Amino acid sequence: MKTSTVVFGGFFMADNRERIQIPVLENPGIREINHFFSVSNFEKKAGVLVFRIIPEPKFGNTELTIYFEEGCYLPMIQTILEDGDIEVKNLKTENYSGNTMEIWGDFYPIEHISKNISTIQNIISEFMIQKQTPAPII
Repeated sequence: MKTSTVVFGGFFMADNRERIQIPVLENPGIREINHFFSVSNFEKKAGVLVFRIIPEPKFGNTELTIYFEEGCYLPMIQTILEDGDIEVKNLKTENYSGNTMEIWGDFYPIEHISKNISTIQNIISEFMIQKQTPAPII
């Protein structure tokens, strides 16, 4: 099996609405990610974080994107299925309440959104662990 790399990057909006690019990291450790969250004060910002597996596997999880705005986090995992189709997974996929929340100008079921940063850090950790053994995590 080829060794894969997880590339992490993204951006957030500063208080003056300036876009701040997050430096790209290869294979960041979960400690680095947790430290990044602890010093970034994301609960008051808006932005996007992306974790991408390179090279892209033939099937399995390929990318974790986390949209965030004012303490609300929307994680989405892109997965390539064995038949080649692409699926995007969210926190919850059934029994919707019908309530939505706006993140980055689009509305999503509230069940897809978390305000718990520990939940998001756990999703990131699972994604990082599974980079060589693709499997659904959400």
